[in-house]
Amino acid sequence: MENSKSKLTTAILVGAAIGGAVWYLLKTENGKECWNSMVNNAKDYNDKMKSVLSDQTDKMNKMSKKASKYVAKKASEISSYAEDKIKDVNSKLKEAKS
Repeated sequence: MENSKSKLTTAILVGAAIGGAVWYLLKTENGKECWNSMVNNAKDYNDKMKSVLSDQTDKMNKMSKKASKYVAKKASEISSYAEDKIKDVNSKLKEAKS
């Protein structure tokens, strides 16, 4: 029983605190300035995060393209090397048969 009274009291106090904060932020001149400042800071932070994420996305795309070109180049080199070795082996086999 006391636990439920305690929860109810806590809920009433939290509700009153939230109501008081909302009243202060929306009804007083100081609160309005504070609210506008918080909103502007949140917008600035959001814009900065978008910019940073865009920059990082661009960097990742460039790195991905660079890595892809490097892997393709190495695959081509390996393929050419393998073809050369196969030709050498075939040539030596022909010589050995003769």
